[in-house]
Amino acid sequence: MLWVLLGLRLAWVGVQGLLRLARAQLPPALEPDIDGGVLVFTALVSIVSRVLFGLFPAFSYGRRDLSNSLKDGGRSSTTGRERHCTRSGLVVAQVALALVLLVGSGLMLKSFVALGTVDLGFEQEGSGTYRFALTEAEYPDAAQVLAFHRQLTDRLSQTPGVQGVGMINGLPLSGAKSAGPMEPGDRPFPEGERAPLVERRNVTPGYFAAMGIAITDGRALEWSDQADEFRAVVINTTPANAFWPNQAAVGRRLQSQGSEHSWEVVGVAADVRFDAVEDEPLPLVYLPIVDGTAEELAPVRSVDVVVRVGGDPLDAIAVAREAMRVVDPRLPMINPRTVATVVRESMAAASFTVLLLGIAAGVALLLGTVGIYGVISYIVGQRTQEIGVRMALGAPAATVLRGVVADGLRLTAWGVGLGLLGAWAMSSALESILFGVSATDPVTFAGTALLLTLVATLATWLPARKASRIDPVEALRAE
Repeated sequence: MLWVLLGLRLAWVGVQGLLRLARAQLPPALEPDIDGGVLVFTALVSIVSRVLFGLFPAFSYGRRDLSNSLKDGGRSSTTGRERHCTRSGLVVAQVALALVLLVGSGLMLKSFVALGTVDLGFEQEGSGTYRFALTEAEYPDAAQVLAFHRQLTDRLSQTPGVQGVGMINGLPLSGAKSAGPMEPGDRPFPEGERAPLVERRNVTPGYFAAMGIAITDGRALEWSDQADEFRAVVINTTPANAFWPNQAAVGRRLQSQGSEHSWEVVGVAADVRFDAVEDEPLPLVYLPIVDGTAEELAPVRSVDVVVRVGGDPLDAIAVAREAMRVVDPRLPMINPRTVATVVRESMAAASFTVLLLGIAAGVALLLGTVGIYGVISYIVGQRTQEIGVRMALGAPAATVLRGVVADGLRLTAWGVGLGLLGAWAMSSALESILFGVSATDPVTFAGTALLLTLVATLATWLPARKASRIDPVEALRAE
């Protein structure tokens, strides 16, 4: 019972350690925890393993020919060739499994590194962000909502050190979703044919500058571009190329499919990784902060504010808090953080998967190394008399060293070969979650095999070195 309690305590410490090592807030589905199902599964695996490994020697000894055992094993009937082959097989299996885990970890690590180098389409450094929501009771009409957005923007923009201020109802990579079918006004889709889905976001004029999103054609939105004044939108490059290939999108009309109301495209913005870092940029339309139609306005009351500063992005939060206090002291600041934190949290699942695979691969590498070392040390111990006789007859120490190392490398070669086949079979399952790296990346496969071979060589060399220093007289006397 004491060992069970100790194991549970270590498991709890391990879970807390994983949570501390996680770089950001994990999705609920990925948060590690200890529950009854995990404990029952672990207990069953432990019991079955002990029973199997306990019965295997019993079955083996039950059918053993004692006379052959004495011939095979010298003084010990339990150290014959059959038992040696079993140990060697286990080492080969350990090396193979370690290689499979190491290859998987290597591929995930390269994929994670590739994700970190992706051009997001916006600048994540130097900006802070937070969210607020205006209540309809206190800001009942579109004019009041628009006035508040302008007043807060002006207040922040006039603060020393602030380089840009913008608002959007759903930051990139924050998990926000709002899409609908849209079509070009000059070429609507035929009735019955669905137009492509386009993500919709409402922004204030300073949003593009605050996020560092380039306007590649035309202009950004202005405060006069609301639904009841000039109906203007900015789209990103993806729908511009899809709706008007090899043509200028600025000046064209865009509308929701089947709608009588359209918007004029006044600018084209660079593509942004909006849904996930690993996904291709989505078609996106940036609408003004007052949406709807002139007859039925739909002001956006809940927005994310982005404040760009020249120094520490956390300074932007302090600046914004003071501005909020002046404009409306009753309005709470929701979830203040840096834009870099938003990006990091969007990659939390990938980074945590890499962490878990790295830990599993490290444990597998350790077990494989210990297994090789243990078997080779055992072989050396069993061959003490043989080695002593050979060295007494003049065999050089270097020859003994090479022979023992060769035994270890032979096991390693079998394990590496089987591991490479297993990793290749596993690659098809990993292909869908990798980014920027092939599931059969030769560099990862070759590098991992080389690493494991070098570690196994070191584990073999230690007992081999001990064997080459055996005193022939002592070895013969011991036997």
